[in-house]
Amino acid sequence: MKYLVVSFILVVISFFGVLRPLEDFAAFAFSPVQGQVRILGLGLRDTFNFFLNISGIYSENQALKEEILDLEQKLIELKILEEERRALKDQFLEGDQKPDYFEEEALYILSTLTGVSQDLSGTMMYANSGHVHGVTKDSIVVYKNYLVGKVLKVEAYRSLIVFLYSPDVSVAVKNVDSLDQTEGVVRGDFGTSLKMERVLQSESLSKGDVLVSSGKEGVFPPGYIVGRVSEVYEVPAEPVKSARVEPMIGLEDLSVVFILTYPRN
Repeated sequence: MKYLVVSFILVVISFFGVLRPLEDFAAFAFSPVQGQVRILGLGLRDTFNFFLNISGIYSENQALKEEILDLEQKLIELKILEEERRALKDQFLEGDQKPDYFEEEALYILSTLTGVSQDLSGTMMYANSGHVHGVTKDSIVVYKNYLVGKVLKVEAYRSLIVFLYSPDVSVAVKNVDSLDQTEGVVRGDFGTSLKMERVLQSESLSKGDVLVSSGKEGVFPPGYIVGRVSEVYEVPAEPVKSARVEPMIGLEDLSVVFILTYPRN
């Protein structure tokens, strides 16, 4: 009963405004605290929502990464297709670019170079064509009418190609810029350049002369460009002279090549 009486008295006092100054003072005193409490509450709500949605955000982020990877892969595939299209056009559609000796019975297998980690000399590289495509050991590798090298080893789906830069590769050549068709042998020189040897002193050989394969060593077909003479070394007392030869294309920059194969009848 006493609580009811006290409550009635407080209501009457509030109605007549007796406690108004006290209420105003309390509101003034506790207003900053109420504001901080509200800010804290909003922060706790945002933090809770963040952790509640973090799983979804992570999933969306992973999906975006996968989409970016797919797009990058498609872009790389388009670049490879464009390189192969350009190589096919250069190899077969430009008649004046074909070598003097074009083997009609040979198949030209378009192959992508994939690199080789164990070779530090830069004279070898893998290509994505192998036994199943008809490639055999010592198959010739060309690009347009330029001689690139030959196949050193063959696996089922890839081949190891050795470039002309290798000292293990030698090509019989002739000088198409000389009247006497000077002949000699070109081999790799320490994996960095080419060197022409076995040239008689009496034969013509000058800087800028173009050398092509002659086919006389029985390995490389004739008519493919090997390189251009960049420097001639000769000693009058010696019976032969030599020359430094530079390839006319950057062999190390090639991404696709053609491997010559011969179908069985």
